[in-house]
Amino acid sequence: MKRMCDLRDASAHKPIVNAAISMALGCSIAGAVDPKEVVRLVEKCLEAGADVVAIADTVGYAGRRRSAI
Repeated sequence: MKRMCDLRDASAHKPIVNAAISMALGCSIAGAVDPKEVVRLVEKCLEAGADVVAIADTVGYAGRRRSAI
């Protein structure tokens, strides 16, 4: 991330650097995700110079739970 932001800063065009934290709310393979780790990763991206950090619910764990009928 830092290298990409350094390249952006050296560019005459100044493109926006957008980072994404995928599976931030849970992973179907690894399981639960510690919210503190997500915050740590976001902070690191911002410290490196990212303009935007998206937090993605890649597998849909943030949606409401459906009950069996």
